[in-house]
Amino acid sequence: MALIKARNCGELTIPSAFRGALYMEPGCRLMCVQLAPRIFAVEVIPRRVPEDFPTFDVSMGEIRDAMGREIAQQALRDIEPDERT
Repeated sequence: MALIKARNCGELTIPSAFRGALYMEPGCRLMCVQLAPRIFAVEVIPRRVPEDFPTFDVSMGEIRDAMGREIAQQALRDIEPDERT
């Protein structure tokens, strides 16, 4: 059991034993779900770091070029056949 102290500004002090049991790290968020009056379940939402996101071997210039080509092709498809002449 861990007692959590609430401060005047709404901040909560979570004891280190509780943080350790939840594998909390700086930047984590807690999601609290009410199960019954005055009873809550807590789930730790881990902090996302750049290493968590996929990387792509492509430059922004290549992306812009590809998008420009796609936009141009879509515009040509949208033109009525008799308007192309």
